[in-house]
Amino acid sequence: MTATKTSAAVANRRAARWASYLPAWGRIESWVVEHRRRVTIGLAAVVLACGLVAVVAALLAESEHRLSTARAEAVVAGQRAVGTLLSYDYRTVSEDVPERRALLTDEFAGPYVDQLKSSTAPLLTRERVATLAYAKTTGIMKADDDHHVTLLMFVDQISKSPAKSEPTFTGHRIRVEMVNSDGRWLVGQLAPI
Repeated sequence: MTATKTSAAVANRRAARWASYLPAWGRIESWVVEHRRRVTIGLAAVVLACGLVAVVAALLAESEHRLSTARAEAVVAGQRAVGTLLSYDYRTVSEDVPERRALLTDEFAGPYVDQLKSSTAPLLTRERVATLAYAKTTGIMKADDDHHVTLLMFVDQISKSPAKSEPTFTGHRIRVEMVNSDGRWLVGQLAPI
């Protein structure tokens, strides 16, 4: 029996030692009851902060998705537009003005069409030149929001005229400002670099 009493005493000492490491449940419970309002406010603040972080993360992800989509759409629309705007055929250059104007913002349409009618078309007609342009490479220079994207394009042009026996190949670097207007990407500026 002594062995049983000894092992019970050892077990009691171990339990007492472990209990001293842990705070008494009664003290915790009384502290929570005493500070119930503070605990509730603290928990509400933690839940509110987590919710706010989740909302901000969702908004940032949505914004980045819209910007990424805008970049991709602006590149595709810009390449098509520049190919049309910088391709000319002396036989149809005057008839192509409405098609070209539809690719431009109102602010840029006036200067572009004026230059086309006053200098480009007469030169093309006089020299009987046909030019095909295409964007060889396009990069994004700037995209501040999902309505304005600035592109850098490397454009190749192939020109044929009776004055030259072989087609002429020229390359250009062009800065293209693209503007989203009512869901359509339009050229707001074309500038050689």
